[in-house]
Amino acid sequence: MAALSVLVLGGCQTLRDVTETGAANAASYDALMRLAESTRAQGDLTTASTLYRRAHAASDKRVEPLLGLGAVLTDMGSAREALDSWRQALARDPDNPAALRGYAWALVALDQPQEAARHYAAVLAADPKDVAALNGLGITRAMTGDHPGAQEQFRAALALTPGDTMTLNNLAFSLMLSGATDEAIRILEPLARSVRAGAVERQNLAMAYGLAGRDEDAARMGRLDLDEPAVQRNLVYYRQARSGGAAWPRPVAEHASALPAPAPAVPARAPLPLLPARAAAAQPSTAQSSTAQAPAAGKVRIDLDAYASEALARQEWGSLTRKHGALLAGREPLLVTRARASDGKTLVHLRVAFPSREEAARVCATLRSPKQRCTVLWPADAS
Repeated sequence: MAALSVLVLGGCQTLRDVTETGAANAASYDALMRLAESTRAQGDLTTASTLYRRAHAASDKRVEPLLGLGAVLTDMGSAREALDSWRQALARDPDNPAALRGYAWALVALDQPQEAARHYAAVLAADPKDVAALNGLGITRAMTGDHPGAQEQFRAALALTPGDTMTLNNLAFSLMLSGATDEAIRILEPLARSVRAGAVERQNLAMAYGLAGRDEDAARMGRLDLDEPAVQRNLVYYRQARSGGAAWPRPVAEHASALPAPAPAVPARAPLPLLPARAAAAQPSTAQSSTAQAPAAGKVRIDLDAYASEALARQEWGSLTRKHGALLAGREPLLVTRARASDGKTLVHLRVAFPSREEAARVCATLRSPKQRCTVLWPADAS
């Protein structure tokens, strides 16, 4: 009987330990999630991703850490990793609209528009007024060359959110790509003249002017953000495109990132913007790459992190070149402005170009540390 009492008491102790451990895990999970959200809001995406992973480990049945991690990885340009996070989230909650949109978004970034369209359609089947999904479906239509279909989706989104800058940019860009440059200009001119306009709106308008044959207007608009050599390169491209000597831009996903090309604003909690495709002919320069060396200097980019301002990005570049002078000798930073997917906040990505994937991977392996993120972008994500 005494032995039985010992066993019973031992069992109670074990149950109490389990209960206390569960409570501690719950408290740890809540704290990790709060810290992850706060860190993400401050723009420290590397730390936020680590915290979301730890929260997932603390409570692997919950979908919220995977949603947060997927969004952060998307912001970091890690489309393949983001796709895995969204996939795991959907395994736990197959109808979660945020997970469906995120999964579709990652597919767009990996240049898989048909599959992405299927997931956007699933969101819209449950909620026909989901503006983010309407924009996403429009982008997939444009990526496959169906511009009437793309414009139908963008106009449906505008019927729900009249005047939305991101949607207007996407509509204008699709119109531009389908040859309706005059209509694109009518949409873009008020956006570019707004006090809230940025380089994206201005350089989209510059491209529309150029493709419409209004070179003086294109140059004037281009000079608001670009240096003179970049403006002149753009004018050459516009003339070639008009005469059929250069391919008109075709939309692809943002994972090609630092390539010089105009793009609509990136939506918050919505699909990636349209970007002209990589083509054999010269592509127009944009403010996003006006501080960078010419595209021919390197086809593969590495992303070193995102910062709240250009000044902070340049400060970090200075620190890196002092610490890794031999490794980064002769390289120039590519400062690429993107709106963060989660909340639309503008961040400046610090990127560097290399002539081959192998060299980019080697440099990333050397630079990467617990405090330094380094991600190889295109063509690694496009393979």
